[in-house]
Amino acid sequence: MSLDSMSSMGEPTGYDKLSGYMVDDKYTIFRKFRLSANRDLLYLQAELAQLEGEFAALSDRDRNGEGEQKLYDKNWYILSTSENRGRGGDQWKKALQIRAKLREYCSNLPPSAQNPTIAANPLSDDCVSRYSAIINLPQARKRDADMLKDWISRPDLGGIAFSGDDLYPIGKSVYDDMYSEDLMSLNNRAGENDPFTRFLAGPVFHTVERLWRCFRVSQYNLNIGLCF
Repeated sequence: MSLDSMSSMGEPTGYDKLSGYMVDDKYTIFRKFRLSANRDLLYLQAELAQLEGEFAALSDRDRNGEGEQKLYDKNWYILSTSENRGRGGDQWKKALQIRAKLREYCSNLPPSAQNPTIAANPLSDDCVSRYSAIINLPQARKRDADMLKDWISRPDLGGIAFSGDDLYPIGKSVYDDMYSEDLMSLNNRAGENDPFTRFLAGPVFHTVERLWRCFRVSQYNLNIGLCF
């Protein structure tokens, strides 16, 4: 084993390295995927609407039929045990399909604490959208997203050579400018809320940071030149 490989053992690379930077420097920025989440909810809604229509048709058929079917909409026990008596149980099977799909639909919903309006009604806890919890997370500031993107791609900073579509620097990575309004921040970045601190942490800090980068790059290039 070479000395170079031994010296690099234990050093984080790739996603581990990026994860460490995001946590340590509080740049935990991720895509919300609002378009995909909305589309998925629309699909689930469409499936539920179809199941409801199918249930209504079965309910009407049984209500207008003969025998115990007339009692299905008034007696849950007879309805739920109809298959045991050789009655097919179509209406109850459809009700169970709706129940399963509703659970899938409601699995997109977060704890009620994320939505104070619904939190007041404990019966609505299972129907608070997890998706709405994501939507309500603060949007990441563009300058923070830009710093994270620079850190990933620049050799003098993180310099991680990601090759996947999610973080490939050439192309539409998840931090591309086109997704700037779809990025959420999981950090409050405490201490940057008052105007003076926001000013220092904003234009002033980032100007100094860019100058420092330029200095590091120039020193890096100078050292490379001296080696040759």
